[in-house]
Amino acid sequence: GMTAVIGTLRDSAGRGIALGMLTVMSVLEGRPARIVTWTAEDGGFALWLPAEAPGLDAAPPPPVTRSFALHLPTEGLAAELAGDFFGALPSDLDGAAATTRPNLFRPATARLFGPDGAAAETEPGLLPLRPARTQRWDLCVT
Repeated sequence: GMTAVIGTLRDSAGRGIALGMLTVMSVLEGRPARIVTWTAEDGGFALWLPAEAPGLDAAPPPPVTRSFALHLPTEGLAAELAGDFFGALPSDLDGAAATTRPNLFRPATARLFGPDGAAAETEPGLLPLRPARTQRWDLCVT
């Protein structure tokens, strides 16, 4: 099965954050791999981690923890996105590295919350995963 994380990125007031960039360090074919997803207009995201799940005939592996980084749009880009989400999208997002675009994105930290609203008992910047399952982690910017 596929390993996936779904959720919503929110600010401290509970509003969804559009165009947040979530980067997870995973493993692909035995090598470190950087997996990136972007949040939608409402802050929702889906993160697919294809190499974290075993084959269909294998037993599910134990839970793992992966590091992640979060980048948010700068105030200027966020204001443009609020006015016209699709019109404000940078043209080269798929090849963009947020760390090289300080005029558009800034690093941020977030706390993880499970589907029951309880905060995850994990260090900032770490994402607990259950391989071969879909799980929900909502992120709240700190």
